[in-house]
Amino acid sequence: MSHEILSMKLCQLDERLTKLHNRVHISQTADHNQLQQQIEAMQREYAAYEATLRENLWRSKAGLVSVLNRGYRQIEQIIQDTQAQIQTIETDSPETIVEQKILLAEYALDFAYQAADRALLLSMDAMDAQRQTEERRTT
Repeated sequence: MSHEILSMKLCQLDERLTKLHNRVHISQTADHNQLQQQIEAMQREYAAYEATLRENLWRSKAGLVSVLNRGYRQIEQIIQDTQAQIQTIETDSPETIVEQKILLAEYALDFAYQAADRALLLSMDAMDAQRQTEERRTT
């Protein structure tokens, strides 16, 4: 059972990463108005996904999920604090602002890659634990 759930989640992650890649590619050729529309659409999608995730965390009865929920809230607070700090150090030079935003985006993608790797490792560990449990039952 866990294999199917984790496979489904990994497929969802793959779809989201493919969508991210496509949006980056499209954004490279888009004009300002098109980019603004894409940004607004992405902000709406992000807010909807975040609301769904928060709702799922809140509704879950599993004790482990309350720990995850606290961690998620802490991470969100750290992200907000970091964004505020970054905004205070931006300079007036348009070139410098562009360079800083590119650097920020680059690292954000690196962090996303690390998070995806972490999710994969957790998934593999869960599948291994299930397999070991099943093997013990059959022996």
